[in-house]
Amino acid sequence: MFEHYIKRLSQRGWGLFRIQDIDVEKGTASVKLEHSCFVYVYGKVGRKVDYMFTGWFAGAMDQILAASGSSIRTVAEQIYGGSEEGHDDGLFVVKPL
Repeated sequence: MFEHYIKRLSQRGWGLFRIQDIDVEKGTASVKLEHSCFVYVYGKVGRKVDYMFTGWFAGAMDQILAASGSSIRTVAEQIYGGSEEGHDDGLFVVKPL
């Protein structure tokens, strides 16, 4: 289900999202973001500009976990973004609270 959600985000034009790893039972995932629409507009500004995806990733994981009866809840963090020097893409990590 998480994979489907990520695919739909890509299809809607937000950027190209690629799952690097995922373990739904543990509530963990890492997602790369290439060709972010926000980086396209802002360029290299030295700060993260696609941070709003963190809520989407944690929310998607939480919905999947809740539907499976798990009590695990998650938080997501953007490790780096394509708008920062030295990076051409973004990396997001989802982990349990």
